[in-house]
Order: sequence, then structure tokens, then C-alpha cells
Amino acid sequence: MKIAIMKPLVRWTIGAASDTGIEILSMAVPLFAKIYPEFERVICFNNIQLSKIKHLNKYAELFEQKEKDSILKIIPENFEDDSQSYGCGWKLCPPRIGPESHELFIDNDLIITKRIKELDDWLLSKDETIITEGHSRSRMFGIFDECIPSGIHACAGFFGIPPNFNFSEKIKMYITKKNTAIGGWDEQGLTTAIITNEKHKIIPLSKIHISEDWVPNPLAPLLSTKETDFCGFHFVGANKKPWHRGWTLYKETIKKLFI
Repeated sequence: MKIAIMKPLVRWTIGAASDTGIEILSMAVPLFAKIYPEFERVICFNNIQLSKIKHLNKYAELFEQKEKDSILKIIPENFEDDSQSYGCGWKLCPPRIGPESHELFIDNDLIITKRIKELDDWLLSKDETIITEGHSRSRMFGIFDECIPSGIHACAGFFGIPPNFNFSEKIKMYITKKNTAIGGWDEQGLTTAIITNEKHKIIPLSKIHISEDWVPNPLAPLLSTKETDFCGFHFVGANKKPWHRGWTLYKETIKKLFI
């Protein structure tokens, strides 16, 4: 699938997600369409019944991914181990949909609540990449850690590439260096290596908050004030869980601040 357009394009990827993951995507897509109406929108899906996301076709084109369109070997999902990221390869399948446009990749468990200055600035550039900041306590980059600049902490749940950026060739270059199948955190490391070795922008954690289910109060930074600079929330792990503490709290007490 390729869309030859000059408008920016955003793509979400969803696989065998929990009902929680589907619910987050169901709110994220129409909200993004409202906040960033200038984007073309595509939902890439795999290993999930079309009926579960068909209601979103009024907001975005639905595109079924095929393994033949992937440069990477697809690693199967594994919901028994929360310490790793599985389903590797699907996010980059195919590498580009809008090759002549700014192309933004967003995980299905991430929701944008208002415009982001760094993203708006990226849309004005012609040669920059963009990615969100990750927690500094560890670098979850797998076999590609050594390819990523020192001091970089990034989360590949939200990243973008500029027009005419040959993403396919970059992917091939890095995986050829390693000459092995990738799994676990390798996909995040591969993406981060490609993005951060280019001229890039990083959206800070103070703009897109990472909400982890195991944290007792996953939205604590927001509860002390009604005014916030946060522009989005990434509910990591929601695709593996029928209930996510951060998402539940967001729905109950935070959503009204933004919508």
C-alpha cells in the first residue's frame, strides 16, 4: 500500500490487542482527527478481527498488513511475558505508506489530547525525524543499543520520518549489520537507532506521559493541578491487559481536562 500525497500521514498499528487496547485506539483516532485535521489517517491491522475496529473506518482507512510486505521477520505475539515487547515487525510493515509525505507512526495504546509544538515544528521541516522520550532508568533497545547515541532515552511508540526518507534502506542497513532475527526490544532499538542518528527532535516526557500499570499512581504528575502541559499519554502494556490502572484513571478523572 502506498499513498502518493503531500499531506502528512499518520498510521496506527494494532494486532491481537486486549479490549483495553482497542478501546484506547477507538478514542485516540477520532481525537487525533479533531486535533490534527490536516493528516491523512490509516489504521494498519493484523491478527485481529476486522469487526473489532470496523467502526473506525469513518475516521481512517483500514489496511490489513501482510507478512510479505515486511522487511523484518515477524515475531509472534507472546502475552505471557510482560518484560518484553512482542509482535515485532508489524509496526514497520510496510516501511512506508506515504513516501512523499511526513509519515507519523503511533502505537494503538497512545492518545494525543492537544497539539504538540515539537510535532508542529517537525511538520515544517523537510529533513528531520521525531520520536518521544523514554524513561531514563534503562535503555530498552535490545541488540541495537550500541547503535544509539549515548544519553538517548527514547520510546518508539510515537515517531515520524520526513518526506522522501528511504526508511526501507535504513532498516536493511541496520539489520544487515546484526545479521540475526530480531525480537523483544530489538524493534524499538532498530527504530530508535534510525531516528536518532538523523537530524531529529525528541518530544519530552513532560509532553507525552508514559503511564505504566505497575506504578501505584500512574498519572500522579497530573493530579496536583488542573493546568498541564501534557499533550498525550502512552498507556504501555495496555494491549496485554483486560484492565490498565492508568487508562482507568484517565477515563475517570483526567479526560475532562482535555475534551
